Amino acid sequence: MSAITEWADHIRPTAEELRWQQIPWHSTFYSAVCEAQRAGKPILLWAMNGHPLACT
Repeated sequence: MSAITEWADHIRPTAEELRWQQIPWHSTFYSAVCEAQRAGKPILLWAMNGHPLACT
């Protein structure tokens, strides 16, 4: 196995690390509220202040 292949295998995300992509995210809060009400489920609202990489 070449060094490049080993490095690529090391940095490539695993299936476990990509599981968050299977969550049915909504682009608007309203659409999430409507679906949650229909399904009788709670909503996770993630809100933050500032730049996501702390580059303010």
